[in-house]
Amino acid sequence: MLYIIFTTTDIFLFFLFFEASLIPIFLIVLIYGSTVRRVLASYYFFIYTAFGAALMLTAISLIFLECHTTNLLILEVYSFSPIKQIILFICFFFGFAVKIPIFPLYLWLPEAHVEAPTEGSVLLAGILLKLGGYGFFKFLINFLPIGCTYFLPLINVLALSSIILASFIAVIQVDFKKLIAYTSISHMNFVTCGMLSLNFYGIIGSILMMYGHGLISGGLFLCVGLIYDRYHTRLLEYYGGLIVGMPILGSLFFILTISNFGFPFTLNFVSEFLILISITYTN
Repeated sequence: MLYIIFTTTDIFLFFLFFEASLIPIFLIVLIYGSTVRRVLASYYFFIYTAFGAALMLTAISLIFLECHTTNLLILEVYSFSPIKQIILFICFFFGFAVKIPIFPLYLWLPEAHVEAPTEGSVLLAGILLKLGGYGFFKFLINFLPIGCTYFLPLINVLALSSIILASFIAVIQVDFKKLIAYTSISHMNFVTCGMLSLNFYGIIGSILMMYGHGLISGGLFLCVGLIYDRYHTRLLEYYGGLIVGMPILGSLFFILTISNFGFPFTLNFVSEFLILISITYTN
């Protein structure tokens, strides 16, 4: 399924498999969730995903009605009017922004992460969140450049607001999975800023950020899952002294944690530095 998403040149086929790839996560959260809130979390996930899917399908329908094709190779040489580019950009942007997710469309992610088992959280952080960034790269940058330029200031405000808001919410969390989930929102909004900045440093930084976030957040969720299997708690207050009882896991946990907050010379530090340069250069 993911192979088709990353290789197809047909927009409608991309849309079908893009949305179908979310079904396993929905079922994992609904069936194997850790508490009774799994039903609420799965419904949050479904409602937000359906909202994004409806907007994307609207954009694809408008494209087909005008061009009579959904082949991206043909559409890239087709010249849409500025007004149509702006309309299509809005539909595609919010369709992908739900997956990032960006403010105010982020409420489903903490719920899904907390309720999902470890495997579901790793899949969600390592693969599915990156589909939104890939959608920005594949469709918005080359396909709708006028829309990117027109909405860039607003997108930067939304993304930077999401970064700051998610960071402050992460600080007050007592559940480790929720903490990682909110840091994921912050990091993926860095991806949004860099990817849609339309310059080299931002795009490279966003690609590095997606790669680093997948490895680091996925690793943190694995560590939390291993500890939860042994002690049946995710509360931070019980994680003191971990290095004494579990030195290897504690050391790995420490390395992943400092990488997650962008310690100098880690991949997150490099990618965030490039993205911040791109934002400054663009503005």
